[in-house]
Amino acid sequence: MPTLEHEYVLHLCRNRPEMVVELLRECFGADFPADAPVKLDCGDFGEPEVHERRSDTALLVQVDDAGTSHGLIVESQRAFVEQKYRRWGVYSSTMADRYDCKVDVVVFCPDQNIADRYDVPYHLGNRYVMHVYVIGPDRVPVIDEPARAAQSPELGGLSAVAHGQRGGVIDALLTGLADIDPDRAQSYTEILLALLRPADRTYVEDAVAVGTFEYQSEFTQRLEAKGEARGEARGEAKGKAKGKAEGRAESVLSVLDAREVAVDDATRDRVLAVTDDDQLDALVRRAITVTSADQLFE
Repeated sequence: MPTLEHEYVLHLCRNRPEMVVELLRECFGADFPADAPVKLDCGDFGEPEVHERRSDTALLVQVDDAGTSHGLIVESQRAFVEQKYRRWGVYSSTMADRYDCKVDVVVFCPDQNIADRYDVPYHLGNRYVMHVYVIGPDRVPVIDEPARAAQSPELGGLSAVAHGQRGGVIDALLTGLADIDPDRAQSYTEILLALLRPADRTYVEDAVAVGTFEYQSEFTQRLEAKGEARGEARGEAKGKAKGKAEGRAESVLSVLDAREVAVDDATRDRVLAVTDDDQLDALVRRAITVTSADQLFE
């Protein structure tokens, strides 16, 4: 089953494909026109009678007024697998033949060491060399302006995961979320809480709970209510921990709802009863990939 670390960047790319082109222009100086239309394409490059070959995501960028396309194969990699280069060669040649266009491969790696291993020319043959666009944490821009985070919360989310509190990245994202669709903001906040480093996650939870930022949703209001309900000095830590657990359990249900995964009352009650941090971590991660609520506790 795909992990949250694998899926989150693809989720952002599918929500706003233009983000990939924006990154290629900013990080590599790629020659794509400003505001070039980008659309999701079929990522299936298989030969059904022999092998299934399916990329993580495929995009088509319109590069001129004549409708000329440039294909992008987008992959998410958490480990180095040398055979991937040959598979990407298949994807690229198939897409190039399908649309009679140029094609590049874009690889997102949350681990910088893995990114560095992919970021070298790979010799598929004596004269056939593949060099993919690799985006590791060091190439993700530091998005520290709320206006830009609001314009591209997907890029702001990538920046928050890559850089944490550095340069006010998380503050900019949380401020920018106030200016976008509330459901989208809530979905991204909940995914971030599952992916951020523990210290950064605690910072977000505390900032939301005490109302530091304007961004509001049912989810953040629940966190605020838990924060306001903290007890006396001896019970304060316990009340805060309980509030965070309840808020994270609610986030599991919210992610499922955003993905239109049906949840019956029994499963809902079971999720809300979970207070263990490790189990909540697992549930949040599963919520982004399961196709049925029954799979949450498998």
